[in-house]
Amino acid sequence: METERQIRELEKAMTTTDNRRLYERCLAVKLVLEGRTRKEAGHTIGRDEHTVSHYVKNYCHNGIQGLVSKKQSGRPSRLTDEQEAELVQIVAYHTPEEVGFKSRANWTLAIVCDLILREWG
Repeated sequence: METERQIRELEKAMTTTDNRRLYERCLAVKLVLEGRTRKEAGHTIGRDEHTVSHYVKNYCHNGIQGLVSKKQSGRPSRLTDEQEAELVQIVAYHTPEEVGFKSRANWTLAIVCDLILREWG
């Protein structure tokens, strides 16, 4: 009975989320609860069996909340908030050529990096 309730809970979460990662994690756990191996569930979502085991463990300890992705912190920005706001304005409202990059009509990551280096070191 408990397994059936968990499967229904996972199905509900899958139908109400627009988060692809949460959907995949719920699907993997649901497949395991329905009798598939972790390897089979992993193959279905494109992950390995160890990752699926991690999802199952998190679900058992914390329910659906255990499957929600944590915010990835990443490296802190080297630009100040003001510099980031200025960069957004430049990229949103100017072409690269307008700010000194000859014969460049579209922004690319390389041009944005050059702009950051030129403007803020």
